[in-house]
Amino acid sequence: MPRKQLPGISVVILILLYVGSYVALSRMGIQQAAQQDSESYYFVEPTSEGRINSHLICCMIYMPLIMTEVYSGTKFRPDTRCHLSLS
Repeated sequence: MPRKQLPGISVVILILLYVGSYVALSRMGIQQAAQQDSESYYFVEPTSEGRINSHLICCMIYMPLIMTEVYSGTKFRPDTRCHLSLS
């Protein structure tokens, strides 16, 4: 593989990892939200202050993909008013 192709291939791999991780985390959260008859989901279940922060960081990282889904008409959105869950 020529060295000129390496940066392009690296970018494609990073984009695939970014989108793939979003899809995996959001679909797990959406599945849990649907079971609880909710339109809000969590990337990380908010059972402690640290996990709430992890969820909010995921919201910031994935915001371009979240907004893309919102504009496409999805009814599910990540919860940004996190409250501690006792489950």
